[in-house]
Amino acid sequence: MPSPIDTDYDRVAYPSFAHVQTFPENLANRAWLRGMDPAHPGRCRVLELGCGDGFNLAAMAMIYPESHYTGIDYSSEAIERGRRMMAELGLGRIRLEAADIRDPGIELGEFDYIIVHGVYSWVPEDVRDAVLSLMGRHLAPQGVGFVSYLAYPGAYLREMLRTMVRFHSRGAVEPSTRIRQSRALLDLLSNATTVKNHYTEWLKSETALVANHTDEGFFHDELSDTSHPVLFTDFLAHAATHSLQFLSEAEYLIPIGRPLTEVARERLRPLETNRILLEQYLDFIEGRRFRQTLLCRNGLGAELRVDRLDALSVSFDGLRDSPIVAPLEADSSVEFPSAKEAVILASRPLEKAAMLELIEQRDTLPFPVLRAAVARRMQAADLPLTEGWDQELALFIVKANAPGVIELNWEIPAWASRLPDRPQTSALALWQIAHGDQKIVTLGGTFVKMEGSLGRKLLSLLDGTLDRAGILQQIQAYISERTASGSTEAPGSPPIPAADDPQLPAQLEQGLLGLLSMKLIRRE
Repeated sequence: MPSPIDTDYDRVAYPSFAHVQTFPENLANRAWLRGMDPAHPGRCRVLELGCGDGFNLAAMAMIYPESHYTGIDYSSEAIERGRRMMAELGLGRIRLEAADIRDPGIELGEFDYIIVHGVYSWVPEDVRDAVLSLMGRHLAPQGVGFVSYLAYPGAYLREMLRTMVRFHSRGAVEPSTRIRQSRALLDLLSNATTVKNHYTEWLKSETALVANHTDEGFFHDELSDTSHPVLFTDFLAHAATHSLQFLSEAEYLIPIGRPLTEVARERLRPLETNRILLEQYLDFIEGRRFRQTLLCRNGLGAELRVDRLDALSVSFDGLRDSPIVAPLEADSSVEFPSAKEAVILASRPLEKAAMLELIEQRDTLPFPVLRAAVARRMQAADLPLTEGWDQELALFIVKANAPGVIELNWEIPAWASRLPDRPQTSALALWQIAHGDQKIVTLGGTFVKMEGSLGRKLLSLLDGTLDRAGILQQIQAYISERTASGSTEAPGSPPIPAADDPQLPAQLEQGLLGLLSMKLIRRE
């Protein structure tokens, strides 16, 4: 048996998160558009190494309930928490095991998607090798592996601050003491000098970035005993020793939107035929510090196939409260902001037409349907459809595709585009509300903050059994109880209306529409 790994995960639980970029549909999209034949995300086998309590797998199961999931983590306490959660949620297709990645000691079999998020750069060398070895042995022939890791050169900046906080807290034993001392140092460093130079400006921005981390995440990331950043090309060399190769990044299929000068574009053009070297040099230019790389079997995924977009549907998670005016014929770029704080920049008329159609429909559209709608908009504006326009449109969508922004779907999504008569949220969202979580995972795999008591109460009622009248009755009873008990809202929260307020039904409808836009209501 391998020697035990020193771990603090039983003492300080890592925060539960869902990571939409790791979801099977995102991985399948990348593989499909690179000529592979990946397993359907709704009927697949998923393995997550370093799964914690399995929350990420539970979020997947809300969207793809027919798939099978296995999670492995070294922390037995995290696994036990996860098993209790799965039992309460009735998720019998999720198997959680406390095991050592180097020697799991359990029967695993073959998996269509293997996910290793937040592990590779934070474990010793033998565990890093075991991660890729296990992936090489258990990944299906057309399977996709996901590995995230700290990347050079940007991680050098992170390591500078990590060195400082670890030095400052070196004498502390208790995690809470180490966190408190380290945060005190961050506060000092961010306000220590009036001098402005490259170093002090970097220090201010870096301390501000780390200050937003949760205490648990800060403890396991910045204060971890192990930190192993690598060059992108060195990571791929390691993967190659286990017969694995680069497929794409999880966030994008084609690197785009880089603010490069014309000189840089010209000098990098010879690398367009060597996308691995191109990615490495872009890391040098941007100072990238973190990568989420997809791997596949050797000999696959070499060719981009935008024609395969015809088999998928497209949706845009855009902001709904700001109408966009974008005349197609205007010679200017238009920004389309997404709910994920990303912006899609549309410059050509067909790009603007596609974005306007996606916003107007507020639902996922089969790409052939979107293409036909773009043609109609172009013809209505008396704009010509030049030769190859359909390929240009497909390439625009593929380039813009990113989890939580422009999404590609294999089937009709779980989230609703219109309010059903009896609104229903996910079992996981109801479980989170019942357990007091402030950030709730949506049916799109992202998180939204739910802090106001009335909004949380509304979400807790959406089990699919109540129509509008029933929901209104429950909300009125809730408001009456709070009024009778003298309860007040937290500072900054919107005031709760009176139970007999004639505007309450309209406010309720607006609240439901808000939950709908957040992808918190399930499609009928």
